[in-house]
Amino acid sequence: MTASGKNRAGNAGTGTFFLFRTCPLPALLFAMAFLACTRPAVSEQFVRSDEAAGGLYYFTPDFADTLAFYDLSFYTAAQTVPLCLEVSWMEDEAPAFHTETVWMKPGEVQQLYRSKLQPGHSARWRLKVKVLNQPERFPGLGIITKRYDGSR
Repeated sequence: MTASGKNRAGNAGTGTFFLFRTCPLPALLFAMAFLACTRPAVSEQFVRSDEAAGGLYYFTPDFADTLAFYDLSFYTAAQTVPLCLEVSWMEDEAPAFHTETVWMKPGEVQQLYRSKLQPGHSARWRLKVKVLNQPERFPGLGIITKRYDGSR
């Protein structure tokens, strides 16, 4: 800035705006840092069958945003027989409050379990899954949690 209030290019500008306008690198770095701090919209957890204690697979989906909607899908290596899954929902350290049986179609690698799920309140949600007809050489089971902000 000169004594007349103009910068060296002859324009009357402010320092920060002038810096972003003439050198886009700081703006780019700021945008990258901002985007790096956001939570990913999709997360995955996989438990190998040899790590499943007593044949039980435990998952802790990230439902931190109680205003968001979530899709939950199970995945594993393609199987030639349908898989029967006993899914139990637990909140914090309490015992299961809901248990249901779901099936994965044969040949499917990924199967949608719940769509547009919205947790009623903040808690440490856990899923306990038992594969009732686990075949030999079963690789394990995974869960994919996909978050949607607002309505879809």
